[in-house]
Amino acid sequence: MEKKLNDIFGFLVFSQFFVSILNLCSTGIYLTKVSPKNGDFWLSLIIISNFTCHIFVYCLFGEEMTKKSLSITNEIYQMDWNLLSIQTKQILIIIMMRANRPIKLTGVSIVVLSIETFFKVIKASYSFFNVLRQSN
Repeated sequence: MEKKLNDIFGFLVFSQFFVSILNLCSTGIYLTKVSPKNGDFWLSLIIISNFTCHIFVYCLFGEEMTKKSLSITNEIYQMDWNLLSIQTKQILIIIMMRANRPIKLTGVSIVVLSIETFFKVIKASYSFFNVLRQSN
């Protein structure tokens, strides 16, 4: 399931992150050159907020999926094992062993969707913004 999801959405997520970082930086540069009295200033703020929220939703979904996959082991452990057959217990043990490796959504195996990644993207965008601003 994890591999299938990553195969389907991996390139899309990676390209979305890359384009969003570039858009955040370029809009930030434009924002420094426009007066707050200008309507374009407020439009640029809305655009920056939109890209930031968009990245955050992807990362939040990936983080929640990872947490839920890790909680499977705990939920199985809390079951009443006395009522189960030996075969069911063995299957549950195998499921618990597999569930110890969390499901992580990635973008082309480069970007792991998590809250930590969100902060890295924001930090990278700000660093890139500073480089662009100093070069102008």
